[in-house]
Amino acid sequence: METQKNKELKASEFAYNTLLNAFELLAIKKQLDENTIIAFKKVLLSIYLEKKATHFVENKLDIINTYLEELANNVLSGGNKEEETTNLFIYRT
Repeated sequence: METQKNKELKASEFAYNTLLNAFELLAIKKQLDENTIIAFKKVLLSIYLEKKATHFVENKLDIINTYLEELANNVLSGGNKEEETTNLFIYRT
């Protein structure tokens, strides 16, 4: 199942590509100089990457938040739940 955040990320990617293609067509039509084209593409890429990074961080924070909520619920209930627990193994060679 696709999450809302994945849908938003795909929508951001689609919007970036659409804007980039539209700008390239406009640049050809208006005969914009190479410096203007490069500057606009840098700004557009910067905005897209910032949005993508925001989605990435939000996704990781959601995972951590869910884990902490489950941990707090387990601690507050006395730890009597018979659920799978996370085990951490450290292998040293």
